[in-house]
Amino acid sequence: MSRINPGKTDDMRQDHDNARSPIPGIPADGPYVGVEGHVGPDVIDVNGHMNVLGFDKLFDAAESALFLAFGMGEPYLERTGKSMFRLEKLIRYERELFADDAIEIRSYLIATDMKRIHHVHELWSRETGQRSAIFDALSIHVDLTARRSTPITDAAARQSIAACAALHAALPRPEGALDRGLGTKR
Repeated sequence: MSRINPGKTDDMRQDHDNARSPIPGIPADGPYVGVEGHVGPDVIDVNGHMNVLGFDKLFDAAESALFLAFGMGEPYLERTGKSMFRLEKLIRYERELFADDAIEIRSYLIATDMKRIHHVHELWSRETGQRSAIFDALSIHVDLTARRSTPITDAAARQSIAACAALHAALPRPEGALDRGLGTKR
């Protein structure tokens, strides 16, 4: 897994028209690819394929990369005292991955009410062009002092999230994404 690069930008994303996107690094015409790289030998199990912990690590990195793209990383936490917590997750494993397989994770913001964010991440094999797994999650914004959920009030974060929701609403919904009945819908 050490060869996975959260937030790395390379030529693969040059195919997307980032110039029209209101959010730096998030393409205007496709999902956000915040994790790409190769499956490392450290996540291969006795069955010879990537274990569930490997999938969890990758999807956690993709979730973090998406929130970083919204400006909600460590500086946000330090400035506001607020952060995102995951409430639920569902992972559906569809195909095996093996050591050195080239992968990418495509991330989508499905819906938000500016307190909760429904996001979906698809793990794709860049070699076969097939989806290996889907991660469907619901995250909530939390005030770390009160330890209670709270609406996102930071103007820059709200603007990035709203812009991403609008961009992703125009994309086909990832197959298998849940309908969580939340806020803005696609």
